[in-house]
Amino acid sequence: MMHRIPDLISRSGVEFVVSVPCREFAWLLENIELSEKLNLIFPQREDEGIALMLGLEMSGRKTLGLFQDTLLGNSQNILSVIATSTDISMRFWLGSRNGEYLQQNLVHKYITDRIEPSLSDKSFLISNFEHSKGKEQFEDHELEKINKSLYPSPGIRNFLIWRIT
Repeated sequence: MMHRIPDLISRSGVEFVVSVPCREFAWLLENIELSEKLNLIFPQREDEGIALMLGLEMSGRKTLGLFQDTLLGNSQNILSVIATSTDISMRFWLGSRNGEYLQQNLVHKYITDRIEPSLSDKSFLISNFEHSKGKEQFEDHELEKINKSLYPSPGIRNFLIWRIT
């Protein structure tokens, strides 16, 4: 059920969820907002969100970033700086729209199609997860994948790509 996702997030030690709100994660943000254990931060832009996450992580606070996959195109510089100058582990969940929207927005499709090559540094770990809009129940194997993304290895940035169908 939906309420299990915020529980998984808080049990992992994450205290702050940073998100530039998007339609892909509206359902999840609503559920996180109801959690008393998680704090939501809404920056103006993706790179500002990553900088906030980095500062919180440097101060010993665990974060989770919820963004559209356009974060990869909009924040290449800060991601490469993080990969080359820190060993801080970070967690990102990226919503990726499948279907009709991608045919309408070629820039979004271009970024989505190039997710793995754009993060070729070995400090980035990418997993894919397909989620149907409105789906309220998650299978155990889906919850395991979601949960695993919340525990990056030292120096790794976990990206769980939620393909919203």
